Amino acid sequence: METENMVRAADSDNFLIQHTDFSLREQVNYPNGGISRFYDNGIDMVIIDENICDHNPGEPVFSYMLITNKQNSYIHQFKRVFRFLGYIQSEVDSYLANDEMTLPEDYRITVGDRAEQADASPLEIHFEDSFSNTYGMNALRYLTREYGICDENGNNYFLDYFIRTQNERYAVEENGLSFHHPQIIGEEKYKKQLKKQNTCVLWGIKLFRFSKEDCAFQNRIEDDIKQYFGKDTTAFVDDGLKIDRKVELYEHQTISLQEIQKRRMAGIKAFLIVLPTASGKSRIVEEDLREFAKEKPGFRGLILVPGINILADWRARVQESVPELAEKIEIRTYAYMCRHYTEFPADYYNYIVVDEAHHAVAPMLKRVIQYYEADFTVGLTATDQRPDKKKLETVFGTYSTSLSLKEAMEKGIVARANVYRIETNIDLSKVRFNGKDYINADLEKRIRVTSRNELIVNVLQEYFGDGEAARRQGVIFCVNVAHANEMAKLLNKANITAASYTRQTKNPAAVMADFKQKKIRFLCACNMISEGWDYPELGILVMARPTLR
Repeated sequence: METENMVRAADSDNFLIQHTDFSLREQVNYPNGGISRFYDNGIDMVIIDENICDHNPGEPVFSYMLITNKQNSYIHQFKRVFRFLGYIQSEVDSYLANDEMTLPEDYRITVGDRAEQADASPLEIHFEDSFSNTYGMNALRYLTREYGICDENGNNYFLDYFIRTQNERYAVEENGLSFHHPQIIGEEKYKKQLKKQNTCVLWGIKLFRFSKEDCAFQNRIEDDIKQYFGKDTTAFVDDGLKIDRKVELYEHQTISLQEIQKRRMAGIKAFLIVLPTASGKSRIVEEDLREFAKEKPGFRGLILVPGINILADWRARVQESVPELAEKIEIRTYAYMCRHYTEFPADYYNYIVVDEAHHAVAPMLKRVIQYYEADFTVGLTATDQRPDKKKLETVFGTYSTSLSLKEAMEKGIVARANVYRIETNIDLSKVRFNGKDYINADLEKRIRVTSRNELIVNVLQEYFGDGEAARRQGVIFCVNVAHANEMAKLLNKANITAASYTRQTKNPAAVMADFKQKKIRFLCACNMISEGWDYPELGILVMARPTLR
């Protein structure tokens, strides 16, 4: 990259001809031949990109840090920074002329819940860790996830993080290259990205971008956080408080409700129930909720779940098991509460349930749990050991598990499993790990092989094609959407009814309804069925993709 500081503008510079109060501060030339020109008038800055999206197949893309580092520096320096792909005078003038976003008086801003995602992404977790390393764990209270804004036409945008101080409003976007690098996403998507960025400016929000490349330099990220947001949190707007909670954890179903109540009366306020899937964890909570609420006339309960599918299951369960409490128990996704938890006082809920509690160590969810000063908090999980080695003790205290899946099978608590392993020549040694799971792009190259998919279909035909086994339904876990579509197509071709079940599936509720009505024998799933999904009649699971979870 070649940088020219304080470049004297050429007479043909259309921007300078139309905006005489601006001068050209800097021009950046990128390896692909693209150019960014940085203009300012001492208060505002305008960045004009030319040919920045150009990319010749086979050539590497330039470092995204060339964009993020310089842009972040100028956003910190100037009051407003607008960026455009190409110079269109009317577009630039419309932004420069507006001091803030204006909407019709009768317009109602709507924002989405983004509830499908249980955990933050690895990049987001990295930022949360860096933020807490810089300011301390309690500082996570100042972060609002998935903050919603809209443009002048009412189009909604979501910011990864929003931070408010006494004098400024900031946002942070954690940018992976595949969805943000201009050479990868192309002109149209890059323009949409800039539209979101410029809309932030009109909302009075300074948007800082940190890329995957930036995250490789931990100390520098923490230095940038201090530089951009302040050396400490004294100017941050305080929306919450951290509480200390006496805890004790329990993992075996044989702990009676009477014993839980006895311990609670002794001041123990947090429990973790660790039991295998389908062994009755939720039943313990349902019964305890009923008994606990009898002593609390103003009872309010909160059940936290990772996604909308589990949310629907809990609503049905509460309505069936404790209908008298249905109006007193809120069931919310992690994502929703990470955005809205400070809207309620710390003592608003008496009883909190954290389903799939192994997610509780994620910084923002941990912040939500610690914010509330409930009389009782219980976590439910079948997976107390996380791939990233983060410990649940930091939320629920120390504990030991005493009932394994094998023991649960031997005692008849859960169904016995017959496991078949199909040997293939697939080599996974070069598949990378992102801290949570295998990287899908690497898996696709190794796993999406037609002969392997056909082998799976042949095994299902051979072992589950006759007699009682032929009536069993199953789920096939796939690498990605394309893999799910391919598997469904092969199964249907073999006269085995199947449907692709992904986030691109049209009317997924109808597909699931057909499955539960046994109109479909196999669901080929990707990112739709995981923890907490309840279907007791399921007879077959096919791991068509490896997993660390």
